[in-house]
Amino acid sequence: MKNNEDFIIGRHPVVAALRNPNQDINKVFLQSGISKDDETVRTILTLAKGRHLVISNVPKSKLDLMSDHQNHQGVMLQLQPLNMQRLMIYLKMLKNMMNRHFL
Repeated sequence: MKNNEDFIIGRHPVVAALRNPNQDINKVFLQSGISKDDETVRTILTLAKGRHLVISNVPKSKLDLMSDHQNHQGVMLQLQPLNMQRLMIYLKMLKNMMNRHFL
């Protein structure tokens, strides 16, 4: 894995990220053969499809490598790279808020 910050690992963190409309996500990785009967997995699939995300079924060995052998629970998200333009807008907004607060 390139960088831990490029991925969200684990079922509940993945659900939380998918529910966050401000979270920029590239792709969903599911472990091949993962049970679609699991309620959390069904939620992940529904949310991912609702956001029109690519869902890739991959072997456990690939998830192990991508997660540096962390407990991924068969589910990972790949995040979009940081958008510098968006970051600059947020920083400008924060600066304006701070200026108003201290006036």
